[in-house]
Amino acid sequence: MRVARKPGSQSANGRSALSGLHGTLTRVSSEHPHRFNNGRCGNGQSHLQTLVIHLPLYFNPDGDGRVKPVEPALLDETLEEIRSYFTGYTSYRTKGWFRDEETGEEFSDETMRIEIDAEFNNSDRVFLRRWKQRLEARFAQRCIYMKILPWVEWI
Repeated sequence: MRVARKPGSQSANGRSALSGLHGTLTRVSSEHPHRFNNGRCGNGQSHLQTLVIHLPLYFNPDGDGRVKPVEPALLDETLEEIRSYFTGYTSYRTKGWFRDEETGEEFSDETMRIEIDAEFNNSDRVFLRRWKQRLEARFAQRCIYMKILPWVEWI
């Protein structure tokens, strides 16, 4: 991944001095040594894509149909990971509905939708698939909704 960085825009710890919505990303981990390119706000760059993640706010229903809220520590851990991988994100609560393809059962759910604009290459997608599997285990979900939307252009 390419990194677009304004000269002098990093703090002593290597993170972007501007912790706003857009900027450069710090090294993720030894597993993912690349840097994401978040670009710079308003530069008209058209190589960015939007990563969308829906984190559950409630666990799946138990055998009696009751749902329990996800522990705040699980969401906090995930948001801390996102902050270590990216320099910014947007999040908001959403409500959704889906039908289980295997059983035909219908569900309503509440999630935290997270959006991140960056450039993603094939090795990034491999990393994101692994991370998605870890999130599915963390939140005890058969599937965490995660997708990359086509190119975006900032105005």
